[in-house]
Amino acid sequence: MKILNRLASLTVFLVLSVAACKKEKSLETGGIVSGLPQWEFAENASKFKGIVDTAFIEDLPNGERLTVEGPSSDGTGTILLEITAPSIVPRTYKNPEVYFHYSSGISTVYESNPLHPDEFEVTITSISATEVRGTFSGTVAYDNDSTVITNGKFTGKLGNAVPPVAGELLFWSKASCTA
Repeated sequence: MKILNRLASLTVFLVLSVAACKKEKSLETGGIVSGLPQWEFAENASKFKGIVDTAFIEDLPNGERLTVEGPSSDGTGTILLEITAPSIVPRTYKNPEVYFHYSSGISTVYESNPLHPDEFEVTITSISATEVRGTFSGTVAYDNDSTVITNGKFTGKLGNAVPPVAGELLFWSKASCTA
């Protein structure tokens, strides 16, 4: 009986501990905040925008990869832009050097196809050690068909942290659970 009581107490403690540690989402759901890195694009009459919360350049054996990503301002979507090239400099990149992905939850909404040359492009308009700016547009897959993304633009603060390699996890927190 003591074991069951201890097990029940431990279960309650674990549930309360996990429930108390929620991700802080004020930026993800609070809309665009002036001065923060941002992204936006349009598809027909629909407009999408959000905050760039991740931007980094990763060294590869044959070049570099720029990754820019972040949540939508309403908290329902996520954008991912990648450029893989010998070097990341201000210029226009086209398929197959670029990849665009916009999802809602776990569902893909729009996705570029790197196998279709020149259908999607990303232009780096400026880049420094701390910031990258650019535009993007082109044809993307949408609901078993295709559509055109227009007026895409982004500004991202470049971080110096490279994401973990395969098999590793990266966790971060704005504040500890005990604070």
